[in-house]
Amino acid sequence: MITYRDTQGEPYALPEDVDSLIEMLDRAFPEQCPTLGTPLDRIWHYSGQRSIVHFLRHLQKRRDTPEET
Repeated sequence: MITYRDTQGEPYALPEDVDSLIEMLDRAFPEQCPTLGTPLDRIWHYSGQRSIVHFLRHLQKRRDTPEET
């Protein structure tokens, strides 16, 4: 099992609220470009991780933006 750690080396813990979870995931899987020698399967795996962060940010924005009528 992989243990993900923050920038101080501490293991991540499940946050108390959704906004904190999204922030934690955004820090854990930041936007980045692959290096030239990165295997495709690692690129796809990371792309899936970032895709979840983007999806959650989209839902967060919809929740926080009032609908115009």
